[in-house]
Amino acid sequence: MGKVIKKTIRILLVIIIVLATIPTSIWLVIQDSRVQTFLVAKATDILEEKLNTTVNIKSIDYKLFNRVLLRDVFIRDLNGDTLLDAKTITANLKRFSNSKRTLSLSKVFLDSAYINLVTDTTGVINISAFIQAFGKKEKTDSTASFTIRINNASIVESTFRLHRLDADSVEFGVNFQDLFVTGLNINLRNFDIAGDTIGFTINQMSFTDKSGFSVDKFRTDMRFSSKFMNFDKLQIRSMGNSINMPSLYMSYSTWEDMSDFLNLVNLNGSFQTTKASTGFLSYFAPVFRQFDQDFSLNGSFRGTVSDLRVRDLELTTADSTNLNFSANLTGLPDFNNTLMFFDIKDLTTTVSDIRSIKSKETGLPIINLPDKFSSLKRLNYTGTFTGFTTDFVAYGSLKSAIGKLSVDLLIKPKESSMVSFNGKVSTDGFNLGKLIGNDIIGKTSLKATVKGSTDYKNHLEGETDATISSFEANGYNYSNITISGGFGSKAFMGSLSLNDPNAKLNFMGMVNLSDSIPVFDFSAFVPKLDLVKLNLNKVDSISQVSFLLTANITGNSIDNICGEVRVVNNLYKNQRGEIKTSDIIVNANNIPESKLISLKSEFAEGELRGKYNYSNIFLSLQKLAFLYLPALSPDNQKTKITPTGVENPEYNDYIIKLRIKKTRKFTDVLAPQFNIAENTNIFGIYNPDFQTLTLKVSIPELTLAGNTIKNIVIDGNTNDSSFVASLSSPNFEIGGAFMRNLSIKAEASNNNILTSIAWDNKSKVRNEGQIVGNVHIEHKMNFNLIDVTINPSSFFLNDTVWNIAESRIVVDSSRVFINNFSLSNNDQSLHVSGAIA
Repeated sequence: MGKVIKKTIRILLVIIIVLATIPTSIWLVIQDSRVQTFLVAKATDILEEKLNTTVNIKSIDYKLFNRVLLRDVFIRDLNGDTLLDAKTITANLKRFSNSKRTLSLSKVFLDSAYINLVTDTTGVINISAFIQAFGKKEKTDSTASFTIRINNASIVESTFRLHRLDADSVEFGVNFQDLFVTGLNINLRNFDIAGDTIGFTINQMSFTDKSGFSVDKFRTDMRFSSKFMNFDKLQIRSMGNSINMPSLYMSYSTWEDMSDFLNLVNLNGSFQTTKASTGFLSYFAPVFRQFDQDFSLNGSFRGTVSDLRVRDLELTTADSTNLNFSANLTGLPDFNNTLMFFDIKDLTTTVSDIRSIKSKETGLPIINLPDKFSSLKRLNYTGTFTGFTTDFVAYGSLKSAIGKLSVDLLIKPKESSMVSFNGKVSTDGFNLGKLIGNDIIGKTSLKATVKGSTDYKNHLEGETDATISSFEANGYNYSNITISGGFGSKAFMGSLSLNDPNAKLNFMGMVNLSDSIPVFDFSAFVPKLDLVKLNLNKVDSISQVSFLLTANITGNSIDNICGEVRVVNNLYKNQRGEIKTSDIIVNANNIPESKLISLKSEFAEGELRGKYNYSNIFLSLQKLAFLYLPALSPDNQKTKITPTGVENPEYNDYIIKLRIKKTRKFTDVLAPQFNIAENTNIFGIYNPDFQTLTLKVSIPELTLAGNTIKNIVIDGNTNDSSFVASLSSPNFEIGGAFMRNLSIKAEASNNNILTSIAWDNKSKVRNEGQIVGNVHIEHKMNFNLIDVTINPSSFFLNDTVWNIAESRIVVDSSRVFINNFSLSNNDQSLHVSGAIA
C-alpha cells in the first residue's frame, strides 16, 4: 500500500512540474526572434483577413502569465487612410474560446495612439466596416457572433480625430464635423462587445479639442451600437463647469448618421444640478461668446440639435434671477436662423442682476439700465416668445414693485442694429413717477398700439394710438386721455386730447427736442382747468382758467430762441371775480447780430435787448454784487469779472425796458391788497465788460395792504468802488401816517452798506428826521453774520424830538443780538438789550 502511495505522489509531482513549465516554456519559445516573426505574421494575417485591410505590428511580446504586448500597431482603413496608429497595445488575456466565440481580457492598455475616424462625402464612416466585421456571423457557423469582454482598459496620451471630408469650417467653437482631440486619457471598466453593441463604464476621461475646449473629468456608464448611444450617470467637469446628466440617449439609423450629428442624431436627456457658464456654451453655440455669465440649470430635452425640444428647464443665475421655461428650437446651431418658441412660465430677476450680465469683451453691462430703474426692484415676467432673432413676437406681462406692464409685440431686428416693433402695450397701475424719479407723477393705466423701430443707441421712432384711462399727477387722477401720432426719442407730432371733468385740453402739433435746436410748433386749446381740484392752487376756493395757446418757436436757450408764443382769449376766475384779457404775445428774434425778446399785452409791455448773448448775464450780475459785497461770495473774495471776449465790448450792453399798463382788473382778482399804477416804467442798462449798471424805476403809485407810496423814483449806478442807489417819494402813507419827501440812500462798498433814511413834511408841525446807519456783512464758515450799526440820530414827530442812541443789532445763523438800543424824548424812553433765539 505504501508503494502505491509513493508512486502516486511521484506521478502528481511530475504533472505539476510539467504544468508549471508549460508557460515558462511558451515564454522562452516566444523570445526566439523566428517565433516572434511567425506570430506577428500570423496575427496580422488573421486581422487582415478579418478586417480586409492592411495591418502592421512591429513585434509581439508575451509576458508571464497571459500578457501580450504589441508594439507599433498600425491599421489602415478601407480608403487607405490611417485608422489606428499606436505605440503600444498591452492586453492581459483572461479567457479565449473559439468554439464559444468569446474573448475575455482582464486589462488593455493603449499608449500614444492616433485614432482617426473619417466620414467620406457619401456619409460612410471608416470604422463601420470593422464593427460589422466583428459583429457578423460566419457563413459556415450558426453560432452567435464573436463576443469580446475587457475588465479594465486605458488609453493614455493619445489623439482622436473625427473628420468629415466635406466638413464646413467654423470661426469659433467645437466643429462636430472636424473634431481633433489631443491629450486623450481614458480609463474604462467592464468593456463588452456583443454583436454590434459595445458597453463600458468610463471612470475618467480628459482631453483638449483643437478649438480650445477641454474636459478635465468625464464619467458615465455607456452603451452604443449602430443604432443608439446611451450615457447613464453622466458627469462632466470642464473648464470650471460641472455638468450632471442622469441620462443622455442618442438614437440614429446608421453609423453614417453621426457624420450629420446636428440633423440626424436624436437626443433625449436631462440636466440635474448642473453649473455652467456662457463661456462653456459658446463652444457649442458661439452666440453666447459675447456674454460672461455663470448659471445653474435643471430640466430635460429631446430631439436633434437642429430641432430641439426643451421641457421644464429651470435656470438660475446672478444673485436672484430664476427662469422656468419650455422651448422648441428649430435651426440650431445657426442661432440667427433658428425658429424659436419660448413658453416662459416664470422669470424673476432684479435690476442689479440685469446689470450684472456683462460683455466678455468690454466687461460692461449688456443692458445698462438707468439708475431710475432701481425703483422696479424685483421683476416677474410670464409670457411667450415666438419667431426668429430677426422676426419674433413677444407676448406677456411684467410685474414689478411699481406696477404691471403687458406687451404683445412683433419684433424684427433689421440691418444697422435697428429693431422694428409692432403691437400692443398696456399698463395697469404702473407708477411712472417712481420709474422716472418724479414725485409729482403717480400711477398710470393705459392701452396703446405702437409701431416703430429703435437701436442700441436708444434712437427711437414710431407711431402710436393710446388711451390713458388713469394718470396721476400732483395728487389728482386724470382720466379720458387719448394720444395719436408719431414719436421719437425726444419728439412727438400728433394730437393729444384730455377730457377730464376738471381738465379739458386739445393739443395738435409738434414738439421736437431731438435736434441740437429744439422746435415747438403747436396749438393747445384749454377750455377748462380747475386749478383747485387739480391741486394746482391751494390758496383760493375757486380758481379756473381757459385759454388758447399757440407756439411757433425754435431754440433751447435764451440766446438762440426765435419765434412767437401767443396766448389768446384768456379767462380766469376765482371767488373774487374774473379776468378776461386779449392776446398775450411773446416774440423772440435772436440772431448773431442782435438779440431781442419782447412782450405785448394789455397789462404790460417790454423788451430785453442785447448785442451778443444773454447766457451769462445773471451770473455776471451776481459777480458784480460780489465785487462790492465779497462776503456774499462762496470763497469770501472779490470776484474778478471775466471779460466776455466779444469783439467790441463797448457795444455789449444789455437793455431792459418794462412798462406796466392797466393792472387794476388783474390785481383786484389776484391780489386785492396790492396795486401798481399804470405807466410804471423800469429801465436798466448793464455792460459786463466795463462792470457798469444803471437802473431807473418810476412808479406813479404803489399800494400794498392799505399803505400807499406815490411818485416813487428809484435810481442805481455803479462807480469805481461802490454801488449807489436811492429811492425817493414825495408822499408815503403808512398806517394812517404820512411821510413826505421821503429819501432813502444806500452805498455798498467793501462789505458795508452805508444807509440814510430822511423825510421832511415841510409843515408847521414838525415831522421830519434823518436816521443814519451802516450794515456790515462778515463771512463765516457756514453762514454770513450781519452787523447793523445805528448812528446817533434824531427825528421830530408832531413837534416832539425823539433821539436814537448809538446801538448795534447783530444777526447770525440762529439768533438776533440787540445791544443798547435806545429811543427817547423828554418824558419817555425805550431801552432794549438782549438776544432773540
